[in-house]
Amino acid sequence: MVATFANKNLLAGYMEMAIPITIGLLMAVRKGWAKTLCSFSIFFLCIALALSLSSGGWMSGVFALSFMLIVYLLKTRWLIVASFWYGIQKIMATNSRLTQGITLGSLTGIVAITVHSVVDFNLHIMANAIVFAVLAGLQ
Repeated sequence: MVATFANKNLLAGYMEMAIPITIGLLMAVRKGWAKTLCSFSIFFLCIALALSLSSGGWMSGVFALSFMLIVYLLKTRWLIVASFWYGIQKIMATNSRLTQGITLGSLTGIVAITVHSVVDFNLHIMANAIVFAVLAGLQ
């Protein structure tokens, strides 16, 4: 048992959605104390993901963060799916660091849980489903 989550894979699913949105917020904040708080949060979320010992969580986390890096570095149109297309257009069209960070973080969290859902049933847990819905709404 891992607190409110019935097994390690479900905890990993939650962490893999929380890490990208926190990275997106880190990209958006300008104040030193806020950057420090986001950095500590990312550190502890990554530690929690690593300690979950979920191979599916690790795989999808690495895949999602690679996706985030590619979108951030290229900022080009290469996705066809409407949700991802809209999110990428929003990232490219705005000059607001907050909008870019939140959109990129939520898009990456959605990718992470989608990849993890191929091998696990993370969205059956209410906490993960709610975070997924919030990420979809933020995008």
